[in-house]
Amino acid sequence: MIVKIICTMVFEIDSALFRSMNPFKTETPWGIPNVIGIGDAFEECDRLREELDSLKTAEGKETDMPIFTKYRRTQIAEMTPWAPGFNMMRVSVSTPDSEAGSPKTGDMIARNPKNHDDQWLVAAKYFADNFEPM
Repeated sequence: MIVKIICTMVFEIDSALFRSMNPFKTETPWGIPNVIGIGDAFEECDRLREELDSLKTAEGKETDMPIFTKYRRTQIAEMTPWAPGFNMMRVSVSTPDSEAGSPKTGDMIARNPKNHDDQWLVAAKYFADNFEPM
């Protein structure tokens, strides 16, 4: 019977953190490791780190929400100001914007340049903070 044992040995590490990890000061052809143990500790550490990262947002809080990544826009936006009487039948308005009283003066209506039926409201504050005319 052949038994395969995976062992992890660490030679360069802050030994103050791992004083008792190699109590026998086991000699190897490469010197005396600071840490020695059964199993692939590096693989397990990477697996645990990935699992932990998947549970955290960019702020480091545990959440059930998806992690959002920042993206920079690369195209020109097509927008028109909202005004009373504007036909809103085909315009998407988010619940937070609707609860804040939109549509209202200062809001903009954006459209997809490749599909003019795809329109959505851009709140006045967001527009002012993120867009400028060409």
